[in-house]
Amino acid sequence: LVQFVLKQKERFGVMPKHVFLDTDIAFLRICRTVFMQHNLPSSLLRYALKDKINDRIKVLSSLIHTGKFVIDEKLKMVIQAVEDAVYDSKELEKSGKLVRLDVPRQNKNEINPVDFIDPIDYLVSWAIRVGKGFEF
Repeated sequence: LVQFVLKQKERFGVMPKHVFLDTDIAFLRICRTVFMQHNLPSSLLRYALKDKINDRIKVLSSLIHTGKFVIDEKLKMVIQAVEDAVYDSKELEKSGKLVRLDVPRQNKNEINPVDFIDPIDYLVSWAIRVGKGFEF
């Protein structure tokens, strides 16, 4: 995580505004300690919370239509992930919940699959809380 933050600072010339982490309190405490050891501001660290799927969809739809959510055309893998997302229509009818059926794409440079939709979910939940638009 420290390497990621330092790489972003090197790449863009500024620190990230936020680094969203799992809601595990022990993990957050460890990250804060490690950040302090590396002279990084622990104020960057935030809980990554997700709101209900239907709320996220409504907010994201609104943000897209008002031009407050933009996916840069260079982010082809993100666009492809959004276009390829498949949801279980039976589960939606049964419980009213959207359940994804598609499998995240394998990034050639990584061991684990990368789910490009998951970070969008976190961004939308963050936008709901702070009431702001953003570019991705």
